Amino acid sequence: MSCLTRPVIPCDQCSKLPQIPLRCGGCSSTFYCRRECQKAHYKIHKAQCNLMAKSIKSRMTPDRPVIPNVDATDLEHEELAQVVRRAQTIRPDHRNIDGNLEFLEAMRFAGSGLDAIITSSESPLYCLPAFCTRIEVHKYLHEWAECVEKCKELVGGKNCLSLNDPEANQPRSDGKYISEDSKDTFRMKVFLIQVEAMLELKQFGEELEGILKLLGMYLHFKSWDANADTSYSQEWASLVATDTCLFYQLHAKYFCEIGKHEECINFSETVIEMNPLSKEIYMPVAKSKRALGDLDGAIEQMRIAVKREEPWLVGNKERNEIFLKELVWEYNEELMEGMDNAEWHEAYSNAMDKVRGAKGAGAAEESDQWQLIQAYRSKFNKE
Repeated sequence: MSCLTRPVIPCDQCSKLPQIPLRCGGCSSTFYCRRECQKAHYKIHKAQCNLMAKSIKSRMTPDRPVIPNVDATDLEHEELAQVVRRAQTIRPDHRNIDGNLEFLEAMRFAGSGLDAIITSSESPLYCLPAFCTRIEVHKYLHEWAECVEKCKELVGGKNCLSLNDPEANQPRSDGKYISEDSKDTFRMKVFLIQVEAMLELKQFGEELEGILKLLGMYLHFKSWDANADTSYSQEWASLVATDTCLFYQLHAKYFCEIGKHEECINFSETVIEMNPLSKEIYMPVAKSKRALGDLDGAIEQMRIAVKREEPWLVGNKERNEIFLKELVWEYNEELMEGMDNAEWHEAYSNAMDKVRGAKGAGAAEESDQWQLIQAYRSKFNKE
């Protein structure tokens, strides 16, 4: 079975890089440069060692994800993501350590039965999925600067890690070479993650535009190949469609950030048509509609977002609800401007009817009509 080792790991006590790290025998995820550091760190590490060991061992099985919900923001998953980033071994049968299936599939057929050393200066191509996994963990932890740095190291440097370097053409276990299609798949995935990180850091400019153009051309030809060539499997065509959807989603967010709101709406509509459950696609289009003066359309998009957002992504759901409430308040403020007393009384009466129909006091306070009711009571000094 392929075992990918990472020998260069900093000491958890003094942060030095040991030549031969000492690993904790309990949790297997804490490392030291010497025995003295291990003894000095024991009091701090003792409390969490058993808990970490139990958590890791319960998940490191072939038929279960190592991180079943790595997007979650609770402490357990964050700690586990940190462990994965420092993991000494990554096995192909741990398929769900990375959400991108083709990475692990490529690693499985490319490195079957092989052991390979990953260092900062030499890495066979079949080991690259381990680096992609590390980039994804940076993304899940919202460590965007580190994510961009690792992406550039992987596809931009003049070393064996670079997919553009001829020395990256390492043979597979069966003596054959990695195909150009596989290399493109790796490169595309890394670029998609890099774009997402650069958008979070608001690193707009020629570099980001260049990557987006490159991705657009690549996906255009890959989509054509998948549709025109019957030798492409259904799984491969599905993966190309998934990457295309993510590309459009990132492009929509980019256009929203730089103020090209019509383009943002067009790209968002394409994404929603391809996959209505795409994560965080409704907020960019809502922001663009708001910027164009269409508050009704923005509110409609955020209502859909709250309803369709994956319930296990707690952070996204909360952000959507907060933004929806902000839009509704802004809409009501515009609605209330210029109303005479008769219109105020009618609006208040209608709002009270809707609030009474809400289930429970909490639901009533969350109602879209609550701001109007509060404004009416303040204006006419009513309790």
